[in-house]
Amino acid sequence: MSRQNSLRQIKKYGHRGARALFPENTLPGYAFAVKSNCDFLDVDVGVTSDGILVAAHDLWLNPDITQKNGKFLDKKEFRKRLIHQLPLKELKEYDVGRINPHSLYGRLFPNQIPIPQTPMPTLQEIIDFTQKEKPQNFQIEMKTDPRMPHATVSPKVFAEILHTFLEKNNLTKRVEIQAFDWRCLFEINKIDPQIRTAFLVYKKKPFFSEDREIAGLWSGGNLIKDFNNSFPQMVKELGGSLYEPLDRLLTKDEVTTSHALGLEVVTWSHPHLNKKTLEKLLSFGIDGIILDDPNSL
Repeated sequence: MSRQNSLRQIKKYGHRGARALFPENTLPGYAFAVKSNCDFLDVDVGVTSDGILVAAHDLWLNPDITQKNGKFLDKKEFRKRLIHQLPLKELKEYDVGRINPHSLYGRLFPNQIPIPQTPMPTLQEIIDFTQKEKPQNFQIEMKTDPRMPHATVSPKVFAEILHTFLEKNNLTKRVEIQAFDWRCLFEINKIDPQIRTAFLVYKKKPFFSEDREIAGLWSGGNLIKDFNNSFPQMVKELGGSLYEPLDRLLTKDEVTTSHALGLEVVTWSHPHLNKKTLEKLLSFGIDGIILDDPNSL
């Protein structure tokens, strides 16, 4: 039987800071997450054209949250504004402090407080800002997409830039590196096998495709059939420390297997966590939960 964890034992992650209440991946959101006593601050990270790590969930400027001169970006044009193709100076000219209330994203988070004239922060700014009073733990997600290899730096270059940053800031022992594109995790562990890596899973079905390219797309060519069709076994043998599936994908047997292998299980929700799902996850014995509102527990 898997162990059952209470709310007090669950590690709390502030997702993109606290995007249910404050603009995502911004300093106001991380300030709230710190005040909410999160165990980990969750940050999505991309690399600019001049090699700077910035907090951004999407590979391009998201028109639902990005304004210039008081106007949200044109949805027909936004894919032309890749983070990787823009220098930091230009990115700082955009305002990411308000969600478009008329967008689907805005309707998902109607209680988000707008903070006008909020620029996209660098990862360094987040680290410096959140650690004024005490050290914090961070879960950093490397944002790449194997379907669009030219939209970002390569996983290898990304890992090199990120690892240099982690060492400079003495973070290697206080960080978990997270990715849907598992190649990023392999590359960071090639540099430092001791860094804890978190393997994200959004959809399970593609992993079981009979097409090898589809089945191995997000796992760096590794096929789940070679790991007894077990995600926990696959994550463990590929060097992971955490298995992080979408909450509704997780099974009790996976938690039991993960714990037997020495893995932690952390879940996330899309779009919202509800009480019934939370009670199920707690009964499974999960180790942590990534939250849009860190106070919602």
